[in-house]
Amino acid sequence: MSPPVYLITGVSRGIGLEWVDDLTKTVPDAVVIGVARNPEKAPKLQELASSRKNLHIVKGDVTSTESVEHIIAETKKFGGGKLDYLINNAAVVDPARSIFDTPLEDYASVFDINVIGTIRMILAALPLLRAGSKKVIFNVSSFIGSNTWLLSQPDAIPMAPYCVSKAALNMFNSKLAKEVEKEGIITVSVSPGYVDTDMNKGSTGMITVQESVTAQKTILHKLTTADNGKFYSHDGDVIPF
Repeated sequence: MSPPVYLITGVSRGIGLEWVDDLTKTVPDAVVIGVARNPEKAPKLQELASSRKNLHIVKGDVTSTESVEHIIAETKKFGGGKLDYLINNAAVVDPARSIFDTPLEDYASVFDINVIGTIRMILAALPLLRAGSKKVIFNVSSFIGSNTWLLSQPDAIPMAPYCVSKAALNMFNSKLAKEVEKEGIITVSVSPGYVDTDMNKGSTGMITVQESVTAQKTILHKLTTADNGKFYSHDGDVIPF
């Protein structure tokens, strides 16, 4: 068996950084490719890259087709022509404010990364995934992208562009699942939980990035074709969409 190949976007900090840290430690034979827009500005990532021989950092931006083509070319080189796990983690959040105070431009900028950027990565990576043995697409979504959850809340949830983008990502995951199921490709959306990252500073009731990634990794490595198209919480429960 050839070593498993992982490609993770948005690894300069937070959940993405923890993904590359965890995988390079706990899956020692893995080839881990981490994508960051500005890796030179991420000192913790640079420290990992210098000490983990199985970690390869690629400078890239999911909003650029040319950049994504470069990411895939580097993945092909480091991964020996195949990819087993694509973890779409790159995302951006808009400020916490009312829907009535949110500029329309925010929807475009958030969608460009959270939705279009993820779709761009998936479509570009499909040839390598088809050559892989696991063929998993793992989309890091959010529970606030659930219509069922959102409507159950007593108060309005801010960050409308982020909420809407994650709902759109979940819908794309469902559409994609039907398109690729005959090829044995598995695509899921997973909420990482309410994680203690820069995005959520000042909030309460959070889990650490370590706890989140450990839980997500458990889901990742247990996936079968029966899971295709599902939307999971970090603890493995199916989230109503």
